[in-house]
Amino acid sequence: MAQRLESKLEDDSLLWYNVPIDRTTLLKINDRNSEEILTVTHRFAKEFLERAPAGTDGGDLGTDGDTEDSPMLVLPETAGRHGNPSVLLRLPSFQAEAEHIATAAQRLHDDGVAWGDMAVVYRVKWMAEKVDARLQKAGIPVEWVNHADKQGYSPDKPSIKLVTMHSSKGLEFPVVFIPGLGYLPHSQEAPTDEARLMDVAMTRAIAQLVMMEHQGSAFMRRLERVVGKR
Repeated sequence: MAQRLESKLEDDSLLWYNVPIDRTTLLKINDRNSEEILTVTHRFAKEFLERAPAGTDGGDLGTDGDTEDSPMLVLPETAGRHGNPSVLLRLPSFQAEAEHIATAAQRLHDDGVAWGDMAVVYRVKWMAEKVDARLQKAGIPVEWVNHADKQGYSPDKPSIKLVTMHSSKGLEFPVVFIPGLGYLPHSQEAPTDEARLMDVAMTRAIAQLVMMEHQGSAFMRRLERVVGKR
């Protein structure tokens, strides 16, 4: 299966897929994310977090890189994994973002990617509700993963996972969609805290990261500089 999907990436530019993650490797050598995802995430994190005041490292979302899911201001050595370039899409509305997720997910599934290998990582509940409604309308199975302890989470269940940025910490998926970036950073939260959450969300993707927005924001201006838009 891995070879078949890797071949499809070469033919269709859909998805790179690889063998299970080796968690014994030291953190400074990242063998989880593709080099493309690591590069974009690193550049985005530096944009915000390098300027964060001392002592505001956000607790368990700190920037020291001492844990697997901490934002890393120093680009780690990679294990040579390569995937698709990270994508930043500007669409006409949030409904169009949800439509894109449904269409892209169905196409990936038709080409052999399991539903459970895809996730939608979101910031605000209404975003997930709209995506959920669109996926269900398309007949795509969905599972909500809302709690920090992941109780009831079934990684092998054949369904796309809807997971908050907070709850996504510690999870990983070959394909990750992040909608609603035009609403970030959240108006009631510190931009650096929101940047840490965004860093966590982006690095949930092992091979393919697709980000979407339909209106400008501080995050979008920075992401456009490091990713570009289509």
